[in-house]
Amino acid sequence: MVNNARIAVRLAGGFGVIIALLLVLSVFARLKMGTLAELTNQLYLHPFAVSTNLVSAEVDLLKMEKGFRDIVLSVDAETLDRSIADIDESEKKAKAHLDIVAQRYLGNPEDLAAIREELESWKGLRNRVVKLAKAGQKEEALDLQQSQAARQFATIDEKLTVIEEFAANKAASFVEGAEGTANNTYLLIYLLVFLAVAGSVVIATLTSRSISRPLNRAVEVANQIAEGDLKITLPSLDRHDEVGNLIAAFDRMIRYLRDMAEVAGRIAAKDLTARVQPHSTHDVLGNAFATMIDNLGRMIAEIQESANVVASSVGEILATTTQLAAGIAE
Repeated sequence: MVNNARIAVRLAGGFGVIIALLLVLSVFARLKMGTLAELTNQLYLHPFAVSTNLVSAEVDLLKMEKGFRDIVLSVDAETLDRSIADIDESEKKAKAHLDIVAQRYLGNPEDLAAIREELESWKGLRNRVVKLAKAGQKEEALDLQQSQAARQFATIDEKLTVIEEFAANKAASFVEGAEGTANNTYLLIYLLVFLAVAGSVVIATLTSRSISRPLNRAVEVANQIAEGDLKITLPSLDRHDEVGNLIAAFDRMIRYLRDMAEVAGRIAAKDLTARVQPHSTHDVLGNAFATMIDNLGRMIAEIQESANVVASSVGEILATTTQLAAGIAE
């Protein structure tokens, strides 16, 4: 079936297969690149965003803890009010960062809920300390800050550490997944490239052989014909492409030349009954042979006619000579 396809179709089919393999390779690479991009995006949206906002929240909590100590150690109302304002600002920022963490955190939501509860509990403790500080009860405020507030900050820090560790582990899993996807992508791309190259070589080899072998045989036949050898047997090719048409044309040409050679042999054997039927008005050799046979026939007829005339004349001369001889003898 392949041999029946035209050369242009075969070449187009070969290139089509190669292009199809390259398209498969491109689509596969694009899909895997999308997977890597998604993993990178997930890494940025979740573990990275959680980690960075946790760091910012911890900084704000440290500022709140420092402001808490400043409240206890404040010497006047202005310093106290400024410390309270700083704590409120830091608390607002810390809650904003924790809100982002809550949106991006992939772990147990109860982890963040526990931190929020501790912050609310700490806020009540802060109000008590502020009230004591404003009332001038420094020692009571300091004792409350050192005992309960420090413990609450430590608890909050522990819970933040749990979230940080989860985010770090999740980031590691995303990175591991990205690396695994990248490695698998490389291997499969190498495999597809190898298949594309191997397929190209196979297609090129098969196409080249299907074209070159019969063409080489046709060249051999042409060389034999050029040497005058018409005892050639062409292989039977069941193909309908350009090469098959070429071999068929060679076969017709050989049969034609054999017919002409047979006619020439009969003429050489003095057989002028041979007849040549030109294939067309453009059949130079056939027309030449036909004209030559006709001319030879006419020439021989004229020679025979002349010979008959000569024979008749000779007969008349012999008769006359005989009569003259008889007269002389008398």
